[in-house]
Amino acid sequence: MANIILSDTSASISELKKNPMATVNAGAGYPVAI
Repeated sequence: MANIILSDTSASISELKKNPMATVNAGAGYPVAI
């Protein structure tokens, strides 16, 4: 079942584990869907 992502930025768990600050900064203050 597909879900709608209501965020402009998304990241995988692997990206979050590899570089958490870059993942958060990619959102530029807006939500980041994981």
